[in-house]
Amino acid sequence: MKPDRYFYTTAGAIFVVITAIGFRHYIFGGARPDGSPIHPAMLALVVLHSSAIFAWYVLFFVQVLLISAQNRRLHMKLAWSVLVIATIILCTGPFISIRGMQLSPSHAVFGWPYARFLLITLTEIALYTVFVTIGGPRPQAALHSPPHDAHGQPLHTVRWERSALSSASQQHCCCSAAR
Repeated sequence: MKPDRYFYTTAGAIFVVITAIGFRHYIFGGARPDGSPIHPAMLALVVLHSSAIFAWYVLFFVQVLLISAQNRRLHMKLAWSVLVIATIILCTGPFISIRGMQLSPSHAVFGWPYARFLLITLTEIALYTVFVTIGGPRPQAALHSPPHDAHGQPLHTVRWERSALSSASQQHCCCSAAR
């Protein structure tokens, strides 16, 4: 196995373990990390959101293992599940943040009033949206195949660029008349 595969496999395993430890209260206990209960109106959404985040890290780990095992076909098919998981995270995150502040306005997070912490949470969700959009799965054929004409024939872009470049340079060159 290549050294970078060891790194990503180890990182993926560490992510899964840390996430499982960090979200165990939410997913399995229905409580906040301090042991206080989650408001019953939000419990199902919090469990769904926490489970989706945990699934995100499990998916990362599985994807790394698939690449390490040289199973690119399954890796590419499984990559589309990112859209489902990311959509759940993106839809539940803002609702949990805003509704949580409404239900527990005096709650403090890391010593900050929840209303101030809300700005950090919503900014984090916005950045997550941008990064998922940029790095999300895309059809590999579109990325790796050469451009095609209207009849499906590959364009010879290298020759076209050279001829376009040489004719453009002849037209705009100050000494093209001397040639």
